[in-house]
This record gives sequence, structure tokens and C-alpha cells, in this order.
Amino acid sequence: MSIFTSRLLMNELHTTSAQIHAEAGLKQDSLRDNAGQARWSRGRTRALAVWMGWLFCGSQIWAAAPEIITQPAIQAVAVGGTATLDVTSTGTGPLAYQWFKNGAMAVGATRSTLSLANADVPDSGVYYVVVTNSYGMRISQPVTVTVGNPQLLAWGRNNHGQLGDGTTTNRLYPEPSDSNVVAAAAGDAHSLYLKGDGTLWTMGDNEYGQLGDGTTNSRSMAGCIASNVVAVAGGYSHSLFVKIDGTLWAMGNNNWGQLGDGTTSSRSSPVSVASNVVAIAGGGFHSLYLKHDGTLCAMGNNSYGQLGDGTHINQSNAVSVASNVVALAGGDYHSLFVKCDGTLWAMGRNDGGELGDGTIIQRSNAVSVASNVVAVVAGAYHSLYLNNIGTLWAMGYNHNGQLGDGTTTSRSSPVSVASNVVAIAAGSFYSLYLKNDSTLWAMGNNDYGQLGEGSTIERHSPVAVPGPALYRSA
Repeated sequence: MSIFTSRLLMNELHTTSAQIHAEAGLKQDSLRDNAGQARWSRGRTRALAVWMGWLFCGSQIWAAAPEIITQPAIQAVAVGGTATLDVTSTGTGPLAYQWFKNGAMAVGATRSTLSLANADVPDSGVYYVVVTNSYGMRISQPVTVTVGNPQLLAWGRNNHGQLGDGTTTNRLYPEPSDSNVVAAAAGDAHSLYLKGDGTLWTMGDNEYGQLGDGTTNSRSMAGCIASNVVAVAGGYSHSLFVKIDGTLWAMGNNNWGQLGDGTTSSRSSPVSVASNVVAIAGGGFHSLYLKHDGTLCAMGNNSYGQLGDGTHINQSNAVSVASNVVALAGGDYHSLFVKCDGTLWAMGRNDGGELGDGTIIQRSNAVSVASNVVAVVAGAYHSLYLNNIGTLWAMGYNHNGQLGDGTTTSRSSPVSVASNVVAIAAGSFYSLYLKNDSTLWAMGNNDYGQLGEGSTIERHSPVAVPGPALYRSA
């Protein structure tokens, strides 16, 4: 199943000329400290006092990691208007800024203020900024930007009503589903989307309560289940969302503790499980989230080491597994994340080479696999990433041609499959990407029309999805 917006590609898959192709990496000259901690500035050695993270050193007043004093605000503007996102930060200078849109670095967006002049529908999405200096990092709360009236499109398998069109009929082409949508996510047979007013809507399979409506009844029409939401993610049969106050909420299947509430009891209503959260990803049966200090946390199934904590023990309470993280993705049994220096790290199952480290050895501790990375997504057993010059790379299981290299040979090292790419997305056994000319391309399994090109023919090389004008206003 695929879910996108007219003129706007939802979730990881959408961008504009002010997107991606960022110079990967935020300068990180020294080790990150714990939140609110300070380090010597190296050059003055007479310490008079250390208080609340400030370091007093002779005539040098302080040295401290960044703190965000004023958070960005939600924006809604007409097409052609200007959306402005800004933050006020403190900390020892110089401070570096990098804005992200839908989990991907935004090109040229390296100031405390991001101004989207003459905004168009594709500028809609979820934004946050990473602030760094030599002493640490801080990530702002995510906020939504709505430009005009972005339309949600859906296609592919619909056996549980996950396309939200009131039927259970599969769709071979993208078809309208709802309007004013700024973000969307899909599980195995359920869907979630976020509207510009902060309401969260769900539809499809609800066997474990993953729709979060207090029932286990599936539905083919979307229902509203939460407000004040700024980010959303779907696992195989569980769901996650973040509210504007930074709280993380979870619902659905919890057999492996993937909801992170300390139990293995499934939930049909959302339960609050963490605070200070800025980004989320749903794996098959595990979950990942990113805190405002760059800490990556993981919970749930860990049979292949996908939590990255060095064990194979399932965790129903989140464990901290990495620092200096700015983006993340989850596959069925593997996980990936990007650090602020642009390096890509991977852990978990690797039977098909989905970790991209040149082996098929599973990893319970993260391994570094690429650099200059600006975006990453995961399918069931394959992975895609985008580098800072717009090249799409793929690795892992390829039986259905989901890597798009013209073969069905799995790859344990990344292969280059396309250029001029600005955004990426992955389904279980298929992949999609958007080019800088606004054309959408797809490859892999197509049993239910999930490639959106009008057939059910499997594609081992990328094919264009009809209707590129859907993804731009002109």
C-alpha cells in the first residue's frame, strides 16, 4: 500500500527545491555531553565554579551546549505566501543550524530562521531544526507547515480498508482520499495521517487496536483519534505519534513490548510512553524514537539485535542506544539511523544484506555503513538512502526487484540506482522515489498495484508513476 498527497508526497517522500541535497553533517568537534552539562573550553584552566551546566573559568564566563529558548511555531499559509520557522538558542558560539523536513536534511537551510517564500503545496510537511556546537546538540520540537490544501492520495492493497475510500477494493492508480494532509504513515494493513489542524486520522486493519479508537474494529473510512499531533509513524500492527508538547503516544500490538509502556499488553487507545521526543519510526515489531538531545531510544522485539543495545533481549521499556542522532528508520527486523556528521549506521537482521556493511552477519551493535547521508528509509528487508548530491543507494533483499538495479540479486553493499533524487520511501517489498523534475518512480513487488502505475506487474527497474503534475501546483 502507498499513501501520498496530491502535489505533496507524504512521510519521508516529499520535497521541493528547498529540500534534501543538503551538505550532510553538522560540525561536531568534540564529544557530546549530557543535557545541561558543560566542558572545558581548552585554553583556560582555573575553574571557579560549575553550576547548572555553566563553566566559569577565569575571565571566560562559560562554555555550554546549545539550548533552544524559543521553539518554532506551526505555520499555515496560502499558496504564494511566506511560511517562517525560527528558533532562539543559547550556548557557546559558534552555533550551527540544520533544518530537517520529514526526517531529511533540507538543502541550504542552515540558519536559525527558515523562510519559505512564495510557498507552494510541496512545502507542506513536518519540520525541525538541529542546533550544534562543540559541546553538544539540541533538536527543536517538530512543527507542521501547511501550504494551501494538500491532498492525500492512496493506492495499492485495500483488503482492510486501509486506503480509506470506504471500500476494500485495491487501487492501481493514486486516488484522492482526504485534504489538508501534511504527513502520513502506513503499517502492514493500516494507515495514519496528520492534518494541518493537528488532528490524527486512522483507517484499515484494527485487530490489535492499532487505529487507537478504543476498539478492535477495522474500518474503511478514516476516524479522528487525537489532536495536537505533529509526527506519526506506523509499525506492522502498531502505531506511534508525537504531540506538540513532545510526548510520545503508542497503540496497537504490544506482544514484544514495542509500545514501550513496560508491558506486553496490546492497547486499543493511545498510551503516553515518553517525553521530549522529536522523531519516531515504527519497525515491524519494534519502535525507535529520537529525543531532543539527540539520544536514540529503542523498544520491542530484539530477536536479531535490531534495538542496537548489544543483546537479543526484547525490551518493553525503551533503552538508549546511540547519541548525536538526527534521523531514523525501522525495517521489519533491522534499524537505521543518521548521525549529525552525516554517517549512516545500521543494526539488526542482515540475511539479505539490508544493513549494507558488505556482509550478511546480523548486528546487535550499530555499524557505520555510509557517509554524506541526508535521508534514510527501510522496507521489510531492504534499505534505501539518499546522499548529499541526490544519488539514491539501495541494499538488501531484492527478490522482487525492490532495489531497482534491474536484477533480483540481493546486495550486501549499497548500489547506486538513480540520480537527481530528492525524496525516498519504502514499502515492504517495493520502493519509491521522487526526482527533482517532480516525477515519481517505483520498483519492486506490485501484486496489489502498490507501484501505482496501473498494473500488477513486478518491476525490477524503476518505472514512472503517471501524473507527475499531482506533486506540484503548476
